[in-house]
Amino acid sequence: MVTGRVTDAALVTGPAAAHFGWAADDRDRLAGAVVAGHVLECGTQATGGNYAFFERHDVRRPGFPWPSCTPTGRR
Repeated sequence: MVTGRVTDAALVTGPAAAHFGWAADDRDRLAGAVVAGHVLECGTQATGGNYAFFERHDVRRPGFPWPSCTPTGRR
């Protein structure tokens, strides 16, 4: 996706709204897509990369989230 300056979550929210035909007042569905977009944008921080106790665990291979959206906005 090529875009001007937008929030990181918009890269998931916009395509999901267009794909599923959500309206501007489909707030619950849009909120679900915003959460998916935010978790995707935060990537490794959301899956352990923001962990403070590095000496206790192997943090060299943090995970990457795989978001998905459904027509209802829920997973």
